Amino acid sequence: MTAFLSVAMLCAINCINVKLATKTAVVISVCKVSALVIITVIGFYYFGQGKTENFENSFEGSDYGLGTISAFYQGFWAFAGWNYLNFLTEEMKRPSRSLPLAIIISLSLITVIYVTANLAYLAVLTPDQLIASHAVAVTFAEKTMGAGAFVMPLFVAIAIFGSMNGEVLSMSRAAFTGAYEGHFPTALAMVSAKRLTPMPSVLFMGICTLVFQQLFTNQLDYLIELTGFAFMAIILLAIGCLLVLRVKHPELPRSLKLPLPIPILLFIITSFICIITLVKSPKESLISICVMLTGLPFYFVGVVWKRKPASLQGKFDKLTEFVQKFLLVLPQEKPLD
Repeated sequence: MTAFLSVAMLCAINCINVKLATKTAVVISVCKVSALVIITVIGFYYFGQGKTENFENSFEGSDYGLGTISAFYQGFWAFAGWNYLNFLTEEMKRPSRSLPLAIIISLSLITVIYVTANLAYLAVLTPDQLIASHAVAVTFAEKTMGAGAFVMPLFVAIAIFGSMNGEVLSMSRAAFTGAYEGHFPTALAMVSAKRLTPMPSVLFMGICTLVFQQLFTNQLDYLIELTGFAFMAIILLAIGCLLVLRVKHPELPRSLKLPLPIPILLFIITSFICIITLVKSPKESLISICVMLTGLPFYFVGVVWKRKPASLQGKFDKLTEFVQKFLLVLPQEKPLD
């Protein structure tokens, strides 16, 4: 119920006002960083007291087998926000400048904060305690903050809420853009006549989120593994298309153009990760592939099939009309400002 209410609240915020959603993200980010700074300060205080025994023989018992590739997705999930910035370029004033700056600054800052926070954890908790803990920050607080430990679960909940807000904000734009290009139902490319927010696409993503929530209740790690492979596969396809376009159509204008070795390196690394996952986790990989392939029938019906029977096209038009009347939305004639 808490998860349902959280998703509903975030959808409402994103439907009401885009600026409200971005301000919410800023406030939540400040709370998350504050919590990590508190953890880092406490951890380094313990360092100052000589608590370094957990760093002796640090890599003892490490598993270097390729079967541990699924653990990569758990770590990668924490840094995956860089990808969602790409979905917000239409709302940036100068994306060719702002996008790379946002990715470089945020990734660098988050990497430093996360690494120092993990060092702080190990100043207090043993590796076994880290593995056994369901919420490391909460366990850390219980051992170091005494009566003040109650604030850490609150910070953890805020962090989760912030991650969900980022997903709703960015992925709804992906659905909106897809519909604007004709790859999704026309209704998803509409905006609220009163609030100028992409209300249909926000609600669509909220419904999808709730469906997956019900399907994978209490299976968060498994869901991350499934979506992690799908995420990497999509990146692989996107980078592959980019390389083909760079070779076949070098004359096309590009507002953002990276040196060719960078996408080539990313393509090689992503290919390796996907291949290893297919070999070591074939069941999970197959499930991810099947879920992605379920979109093909909709693609052929909605995009490839141009000459639809008048009766079928009429049903699509009635659905679009219903959404317009129910949500009071209008077609977007140009990209969102």
